[in-house]
Amino acid sequence: MVNFLNPASYADATLTNIEIGASSIAGSYQIGDTTMSSAGLELSHFVMQLPLTTGKSGLCFGFARNSNTNYGVRTFGKHDYLGNFYNQQSGNGNSYQAFAGTGFRFKNLKVGANIGFTFGQVDYRSDVVFSDSIYIPIIATRNVVSEFGIQYTLGAQYEMEISKNRQIVLGAYYKSTLSRTGTNDL
Repeated sequence: MVNFLNPASYADATLTNIEIGASSIAGSYQIGDTTMSSAGLELSHFVMQLPLTTGKSGLCFGFARNSNTNYGVRTFGKHDYLGNFYNQQSGNGNSYQAFAGTGFRFKNLKVGANIGFTFGQVDYRSDVVFSDSIYIPIIATRNVVSEFGIQYTLGAQYEMEISKNRQIVLGAYYKSTLSRTGTNDL
């Protein structure tokens, strides 16, 4: 298994590894006396790891999904003067990252770095519709959040041997922040 979250782990590469991952999301919610649920299965990542020097250094590159947004919720209400209304809220979109990295071993210490290009967009909508009146317009709010930029990850791992068959690996990684842009329309 390739740990692309901590690039120091690439130093352990002994064979060429190809990993394809999938994720499943399931959930339900209840509004009043109605219960709704949904589920899905999607590709989450594709990663290839190659040894540069077997067990001492490795190279990894891949493609992974950073975020997945897909929801829709409708709530109903009644205004004293304007009548019945509903609020339809939804969000959909994804962000992804293509990356490459390398890791090196120095005895019990491993260090590594990834550099990646992150991109994607998520659209959020909120519509308030007064269903009893044709004279009151839909109150629509739109928010668009775009991700586009370069992001890096630095990682380290330290191995401690407890016995011949057991060891402890302590690791940490740092992921840089990514600037996001957005628009808001009412």
